[in-house]
Amino acid sequence: MKKTLLLLCFIFALSVAFADGPFRAHRFDSFKNLPVDSTHIVFLGNSITDMHDWAEAFGENHIVNRGVSGALSSEILENLDPIVSGHPKAVFLMIGTNDLGSGIAPAQVADNIRQMVERFRKESPATKLYLQSILPSTVGTRTLENERATNDLIRQIAQDYDAVYVDLWDALFDICMNHSNTLDGLHLKASGYKIWCDIIAHYVGEECVYPGNTIDLQTYGNLWGSNAMRASYISMLPVRHKDILFFGDEMVKCGEWRELLRDLDIKNRGTGWGYDGTWNSIATVNGIVEAAFSDPTGNNLSPRAMLLYTGTGNVNSDAPMDSVNAQYERLVRKMQTCAPNSRLYLVSLMPTERQNDRIVQFNSFLQQLCETSDKLSYIDIYTPFVKKGVANPQFFSGNYLMGKGYQKVADVIRTAFFEE
Repeated sequence: MKKTLLLLCFIFALSVAFADGPFRAHRFDSFKNLPVDSTHIVFLGNSITDMHDWAEAFGENHIVNRGVSGALSSEILENLDPIVSGHPKAVFLMIGTNDLGSGIAPAQVADNIRQMVERFRKESPATKLYLQSILPSTVGTRTLENERATNDLIRQIAQDYDAVYVDLWDALFDICMNHSNTLDGLHLKASGYKIWCDIIAHYVGEECVYPGNTIDLQTYGNLWGSNAMRASYISMLPVRHKDILFFGDEMVKCGEWRELLRDLDIKNRGTGWGYDGTWNSIATVNGIVEAAFSDPTGNNLSPRAMLLYTGTGNVNSDAPMDSVNAQYERLVRKMQTCAPNSRLYLVSLMPTERQNDRIVQFNSFLQQLCETSDKLSYIDIYTPFVKKGVANPQFFSGNYLMGKGYQKVADVIRTAFFEE
């Protein structure tokens, strides 16, 4: 009976992983259009890496994020080419918790990590490798025993290949005990990332910009779950006059806009990840805006400009369009109140596989809204992506924007800025 239950748990975990496959595929595909070079410090891993903004947290413009929510160690290994071929200065790797949560044995996780390290040592020997321990968690089928066993193997790999083993276990052990640094027992609040960043700061060469009392100052924008945790560190990131803040849903979160737009002042303020036609994306972005302008340190300034892309979940639901429009307009007015001197660009929704009549209506509303203020501008990313009334498969996989699509969005946005 016990073996049967374990098998069922394993099958269920794998089914969840495969269901999330299109999301991970679009994230990996986006990396193909983002070259890595010898000046870069790469953060590589799953959602625990993906959901944090490492470059802003350290104030280090050479850091790039190559985390993929839901990723398994085998997938990181399979998609390593764009990183290894760039011969980065350093790589900070954390991977394995999703493997263990899917029933994959510690030895297999370690073997995949060993193959990654061997590739770097053979093809990019100058890259400094930092192998970070898996964080303690008992969510789902994860066990502390398997996590400790995997970490012991990772430590040995670091010794065998002259890499640095970064032990985060004790410092973040309370993840599996209470919610002081987590909301779900797996991912981290800003205070958890503050602990992590302080441990690796001397390897990165920069101090973390989060204040020492982050645990007391972090705010959540009245959100919950992963979005609340993402809001917590957005609330800790400084806002400067030169900044361009890009607010939005999954599409925004998964775009590495500083790299795509070749502008280090672009700051990603996207929400969580995943496409959900019933999700109230406007309300979630509203919470992120609240967190971004909460200014708990009292040092924030008004940004140079803001971009807003949201409403996909609302428009693709059965909510009345008048209600959706009103909710969006309230968000726009809030952003104008938070940053009255900033130009705000309203980015149209992209086409999807369905309900594009409603998207066309919504985009028309955005255009009309921009006529109400000289501080509002409209950016059309619907027209370049529509083909025969639906999303052009050249740029999409299902409703997920692929690498070429992200680059095209960046090109349209860059042109809009130049026209201003």
